Amino acid sequence: MRSLIMKDWKSILQTTLLFFQKETAFAFVLWNVFLGIIYFLISDPIGIFKKNYRSADPFFPYKLSEIEKIQIGRNGHKTVLEKKNGVWMLQVREIFGRPDPEKISQFLNAIVNIRKFSKIEINSKLEEEYGLGFDKLELEIQTDDGENSKLDIGISGKYGNGTVVRDPHTSEIWLIEEDLNLLNGRGDETFFIAKTLFPEMTSIQEIHTILIESFENRNSKWELQQIQPEHWVDSAGRPNSCFGEECNSWISKILSHKAERILLKPFMEKILPLSSREGLKITIRFSKHENSILRVEWIGNTIQKEPIFRSDADSILYVMESKFLDRFRERMPLKEFFKESQDSF
Repeated sequence: MRSLIMKDWKSILQTTLLFFQKETAFAFVLWNVFLGIIYFLISDPIGIFKKNYRSADPFFPYKLSEIEKIQIGRNGHKTVLEKKNGVWMLQVREIFGRPDPEKISQFLNAIVNIRKFSKIEINSKLEEEYGLGFDKLELEIQTDDGENSKLDIGISGKYGNGTVVRDPHTSEIWLIEEDLNLLNGRGDETFFIAKTLFPEMTSIQEIHTILIESFENRNSKWELQQIQPEHWVDSAGRPNSCFGEECNSWISKILSHKAERILLKPFMEKILPLSSREGLKITIRFSKHENSILRVEWIGNTIQKEPIFRSDADSILYVMESKFLDRFRERMPLKEFFKESQDSF
């Protein structure tokens, strides 16, 4: 019986080979069709076989350029990021501030990449455990054509890495790979506020004058003028106060120094007033726009003696590390500003 089956297979194979030898053109067509089917199954161009996270359907099927507004927060307390004339603006409650463009970019790239791949079942009684209860984080996206999409953001829970999210319209719960909580500061309303005292777009080349004043003595001033790119002079004619690349580097560090944290009005943290021996005010004027002025002012300290500065508005304060004041102490003309106040740090 076995020998008969082997003979049949041998006969079929011989017949097939003879057919392909006689019908070469037809055999070539069949072979290409076979290869085409294999390629189609592997590449899955129309998404019939979704076998990985990146090939699954997105939650937000938008291009980055189409997203115009983001709202994220808890229980009605939301941070609003809105793009106007190509520039992102930020609002927290009634407070307007400068946003951090890098954090916005990272968050945007994450939310357009999240996919509906791993659907999970969570008992409604356990939703609180996964951050999807009353205090859930709510995300709302609005496009330039007015289309709105929403998503509830929870935590990973027992699922380890990633984030658990819920579609509020379908109540479906999914596990996504992106750590959205990390990228939005876990709902901290100050997270997207820029931590630099001066706008990041501030260009050293456009600065004409930097005036530094001590509140201890109104006559204690240090004024630097940029008479040509990277060439600074002391208006009072004091030698070696700030010059060359060293001066440019020092100014760059002042402009780019970031706060340890942000305080928003109403201020819950206690602010200690400055003593009569403390005080610092920085005024920057620009060459192209004489009326364009930036001011920051040291107005107080925290209980831990961290200096607090005011920049854009009274409603936003910047808690700096003591090293920020040290940058001024290292300049010779400024040592008089701090000779008495150094003991307080």
